[in-house]
Order: sequence, then C-alpha cells, then structure tokens
Amino acid sequence: MGLNIMLMTPEGSYHPDWDDGKFAGDREACGLICGLPNIQEWINEIDARYRPYDFAAWRAAPWPDDNPDRWSHLIDLLEADERYWINFSY
Repeated sequence: MGLNIMLMTPEGSYHPDWDDGKFAGDREACGLICGLPNIQEWINEIDARYRPYDFAAWRAAPWPDDNPDRWSHLIDLLEADERYWINFSY
C-alpha cells in the first residue's frame, strides 16, 4: 500500500508547488511528521491534518535519507503559507 503526502488547505485546495506523488521515504516521513511538534486538526474520526508549530525542530529532525530536498521543500512551503496543512492519503 502506498502513501501520499499532500499539502492542502482546509477547503481542499492543493499546493501548486508540491508533488503529492508517492516517493521513497514518504512512509518514514509520515511517522516523523506525526511525532514532531505540530498542530493537529481532526478532519473526521480517522483523518487528521498537521502543521508545524516549531519550524526549527522540523528542520533539525532526522528526515529520511531518500529525497532530502523534498523534505526541506515541504517545510519551506508550510512556513511560507499558513493556509496549507499536511494530509496523508493511504
């Protein structure tokens, strides 16, 4: 089963500069994201969305070795526009 990491607004708009395809390291990043200092909003009984509240901690985190530029890009996009949240799709 694959995992997609998506950047979306609560209204469902996707970030135009984020590729939400399946990439190596996404599954490991999902576990890391859930454990980093974040703001979590429950969408329904099983789905939540996440935003960093400590960007320095996110930048210092041990991100997967696969696609390192992807993770710094993710943080940059979230820091630049507070409308976007991380959503996971399995």
